[in-house]
Amino acid sequence: MTRRAFTIPGQPVGKKRPRTFLQGGKVITTTPPETREYEKRVLLCAKAAGVCREATAKPLSVTVRAFMGDARRRDLDNVIKSITDALNGHAFNDDTQIVELHGSKSIDRENPRAEVEIVEIDRGCMACEAGSMNHVDPCGCRCHAANRRGDE
Repeated sequence: MTRRAFTIPGQPVGKKRPRTFLQGGKVITTTPPETREYEKRVLLCAKAAGVCREATAKPLSVTVRAFMGDARRRDLDNVIKSITDALNGHAFNDDTQIVELHGSKSIDRENPRAEVEIVEIDRGCMACEAGSMNHVDPCGCRCHAANRRGDE
């Protein structure tokens, strides 16, 4: 089981809704700047900690501990969404691989931050669990290893 962890210093920022508007007869959708900047910071911190060396294809357990700098109301699920969206395609291939999700929120006025832990779950890959053995073997999971050895 591989465990990777990192910390994002500063106030955790929840994912905000994209804005859609018409410009010159075209529909334009933009991500709010605060969300975009936080997702960049998440990715920068993850890369600095070596979390994004190789995107995994295995099922994952993700834990996010958000330490807010004040007691204002914020949605924990939006903070988690900002973090997992930023890591999508970098620390893991797709956020659909997250099969366990744990989150907590508390106050730390002196040191606001988000702590993230990603653990590969030691079992077959998602496609194998779904019964599809016709997919490419990018994950090296034990179900493919058994097939490579011929002792299915």
